[in-house]
Amino acid sequence: MTDIVIKPETGHIYITPVGFWVYAEDYLAASVNWKSPREYSPVPYFAVCRSIELALKAFLLSKGVRMPEIRNPKTISHNLMFALAKAEQLSLSDLVLTTDAEKRELSKGNEHYKQDKKRFEYFDIENLRRVNLPDLSTLQDYAARLLKDTRDFILSSA
Repeated sequence: MTDIVIKPETGHIYITPVGFWVYAEDYLAASVNWKSPREYSPVPYFAVCRSIELALKAFLLSKGVRMPEIRNPKTISHNLMFALAKAEQLSLSDLVLTTDAEKRELSKGNEHYKQDKKRFEYFDIENLRRVNLPDLSTLQDYAARLLKDTRDFILSSA
């Protein structure tokens, strides 16, 4: 009998748009329900930004955008403003409008969240408290509306 050796190559399994949407809902719940004994914590900011990122990516995947484009730092990756711009190009506004005020707060959050910054993950607490943080409740309200208003579209794409 001959020994047969199989050497499989690395495979990739991508989560579905519904999976992204479900995790977005979980991150929003984590942000909204976060309690800390400290005056400031980056956790709810990070969680709401991740929620918005995943909700926008769920929309993009449902619209046929492929994972290589979504994962590319030059096109979307963890950049909330890139993800929003792409989603708006693909008619996100037919489902949910993003106000100028929400875009301003999202842009502030993006400056701490995006891949080349990651200030909500790797932070100097004293310096982070002095910077221009986004309004947390505005981002939480936007994330909740984004999830609610894209739900049926995302689920129908499954």
